[in-house]
Amino acid sequence: MTDTPLSRPGHAVTAPRRKPQVLALAMAVAQIAIVAATYFLAARLGLRVEFEGTQASALWPPSGLALAAVLLFGPRALAGVVVGAFLANFVDLFGKASPGAAASAVALTAFAAAHVSEVVAAAVVGFGNALEALAASVIVRRYGTGMARLDNAPDVVIFVMAAVIAPLVASTVGVGALAAIDVIHKPVAAVAWFTWWLGDVTGILVVTPLVLAWAHLGSVSWRSVRWAEMLAALATLVAVAAAVFTHWFAGLTAHLPAAVQRFLGNEIPLGPYVVAPALLWIEFRLGPATGAFGRLLTAVIAAAGTLSGAGPFAAGTTNGSLLALQGFVSVVTVTMMLIAGALGERRQAIQELTWSREQLERRVERRTAALAESETRYRTLVEGVTDYAIYLLDPEGHVINWNAGAQRIKGYTAEEIIGQHFSIFYTPEDRAAQMPQRELDIAARDGKFEIEAWRVRKDGGRFYANIVLDALRDEAGRLVGFAKITRDITQQVRQKEALELARASLAQAQKMEAIGQLTGGIAHDFNNILTVIIGNVEIIQRGVGDTQAKLRDAAHAAMRGAMRAAAVTQRLLAFARRQPLDPRPVDVNVLVAEMNGLFDRVLGESVTREMRFAEVAPRCFCDANQLETALLNLVLNARDAMPEGGKVVVATSEEQLSPAPDEDDVKPGRYIVVRVSDNGIGMRPDVRARVFEPFFTTKEVGKGSGLGLSMVYGFVKQSQGHIRVESEPGKGTIVTLYLPREADRPIATAPTPASELVIEHRMGALVLVVEDNAEVRDLAVGALRGLGYRVISAADGEQALGLIAAEPGIELLFVDVGLPRFDGTSLAVEAMRRCPRLRVLFTTGHGAGPAPPDGLGDQAPVLRKPFTRDDLARAVGRALANPP
Repeated sequence: MTDTPLSRPGHAVTAPRRKPQVLALAMAVAQIAIVAATYFLAARLGLRVEFEGTQASALWPPSGLALAAVLLFGPRALAGVVVGAFLANFVDLFGKASPGAAASAVALTAFAAAHVSEVVAAAVVGFGNALEALAASVIVRRYGTGMARLDNAPDVVIFVMAAVIAPLVASTVGVGALAAIDVIHKPVAAVAWFTWWLGDVTGILVVTPLVLAWAHLGSVSWRSVRWAEMLAALATLVAVAAAVFTHWFAGLTAHLPAAVQRFLGNEIPLGPYVVAPALLWIEFRLGPATGAFGRLLTAVIAAAGTLSGAGPFAAGTTNGSLLALQGFVSVVTVTMMLIAGALGERRQAIQELTWSREQLERRVERRTAALAESETRYRTLVEGVTDYAIYLLDPEGHVINWNAGAQRIKGYTAEEIIGQHFSIFYTPEDRAAQMPQRELDIAARDGKFEIEAWRVRKDGGRFYANIVLDALRDEAGRLVGFAKITRDITQQVRQKEALELARASLAQAQKMEAIGQLTGGIAHDFNNILTVIIGNVEIIQRGVGDTQAKLRDAAHAAMRGAMRAAAVTQRLLAFARRQPLDPRPVDVNVLVAEMNGLFDRVLGESVTREMRFAEVAPRCFCDANQLETALLNLVLNARDAMPEGGKVVVATSEEQLSPAPDEDDVKPGRYIVVRVSDNGIGMRPDVRARVFEPFFTTKEVGKGSGLGLSMVYGFVKQSQGHIRVESEPGKGTIVTLYLPREADRPIATAPTPASELVIEHRMGALVLVVEDNAEVRDLAVGALRGLGYRVISAADGEQALGLIAAEPGIELLFVDVGLPRFDGTSLAVEAMRRCPRLRVLFTTGHGAGPAPPDGLGDQAPVLRKPFTRDDLARAVGRALANPP
């Protein structure tokens, strides 16, 4: 049989996979049991063929099996060696003490109970055999390569040393233990020790290499086995060994010439070594595994013949025959192992040389292929690139090479431009300023020149280009030309200009929003002042008699001025966007599609855009202008979150919204959805929690005001919708707007004007006035009392709640929306919770009213400042006329 290579250069041993602990434990127990059983059977076989009177055999197989088991399975195999050796020696002692008795469990137990010393001796012998295997394995692993493949001469020498040294332990312990119980008589103890030691040496040398060689064979293709040669070689070996060591061919040898008979007999000591040619044939041709098997066959045949009294070793004493046989087996085995190791080194050297040659050939092939591929790629790159003009110039600046990109960008074919001076691409102004020659001089001096400038096409059209000019030099450092790469960046420049314009517009809008906040506050305070002025002028007008014409005219003039001032505050509120929204039905698909051009301008070239429209056109109910502004803010934020470029997706749909536990202000139901997502840098949770705060921003100074998302939030909430932000660092951001559907918009009904009869009927009702401005509060209290109502007043929400608790008969709460600490809307909600029949009338200096609290329907009655006495009378009368 031919063997596969035992090692290969660069071949790494694959680490075993980790198994579950239970399976690993079961496998370990199974390995120990197999080692114990094998050792026991081999020992029983060896004891059956022991030489009479020596307590030893010519070949002790268990020693070789024990060492092989430890080398293959590790230290845990020692437990199996101890168990197997103990059982074998104990059964042998039982047989010697009770000849002919059956070794049953009962008999062995009784024997153990009656012969404790024999049990101890058997155990000591077992531990001695385990120590022998352990010592041999330590020597092999520490001083050899550790693989114990025996495929090189140094490993064979170390192995032979281990086979000679380690049995000293087993023979000493074993003979000592058996001598202690008189199984070995002390006068022959030295001879027994020597034969025991030599038998273990022979067993290790013969059996261990065979087991290791076959264990390391791996998967062998049976088709690769040279069966005919293997069978012929083994048959020859068996025939020669049988002729030398047994009586099988005695009749044949009697007819051989006398010289041959003397050679095969005892007269010439070299006779036993006629098996060497057959063994060499096997070693050279069939590999280490078959060679180890051949050595074992030789040892077995020689031992069997000697035991039967045949062969050159049968003459003389028993001990002499045993020693001669063991010496022969040891010499032949060691010699063949050294030859096998040398052959293994030769095979390995040949394999390494072959492998190195193959690797070199492959490397040459790869480099040749890589060079050819590199040339092809270079040619493909230069000739196939169409976005860049790539061409070469000679040292004077004449074009000597031209690619397809240059033709596309500049308009010249290769036939038209090669040989022309590259200054033909420059504007007349640059040529007049000697720019072409200056650029060549700078590139020649510095090695490279780069610029962005206007260039001219063949048709005279201009384009803005990014130009890189590199000097080319040979190995001696001489200038041989220039490589020029030109890219048309006209579109990018225009997009950048458009983007800067859009940024400027957005910054201006955000700045105006901040100014609007301030303006709205001023207008609110001014409306309070105007309320006081108008109220007091009305009092003056009612107190002026017909005879006081000048005073009456002055009061009228003051009233007209106050009304004009009120008109000015309304314009200020319109600037501050405090006026009510203009909600209308909006087709979201159409609105988003019409913004495509604006999106393209603000996103730039590095960011791609994708639109995903709902199949059924969704219609929401909101202010279209505010929705456009919100979408623009979201797209700009998405672009800024992708500084290296990315993708923005704008999608529309209709979805069911289920509020999260922390979204108490969200009404469940179906909404029209507009979703803007990006794959940018994303946000941390602490940043995401503050994105709607005004003036909060994570951008650099000057890159954002922090008003964008707060404006979007305000618009969505004022439209009775909802907004969600989903974001993780490195995974982008998704902003979803939930807007009310047109189908869910309630049908507006005009308020039924209260009749004078109803108003008169409610005269005398108790009204609570809550106003933080003392002058406005006093004016409202006086006007309501003049109208016939009972009035109490409070300056803030806490005081008002105290009055509500003390006066259960309050029918109307007249409250300013902008109260400090406790705003009017919150006060109204709490007051209605305490007094469900309470009616509410709001007043505010802003243009838009508050969100209606529960119990007031869809419209909150609002009296806007400044108001007159008649305005107050109508508003209070209608509020009281409404059902509670």
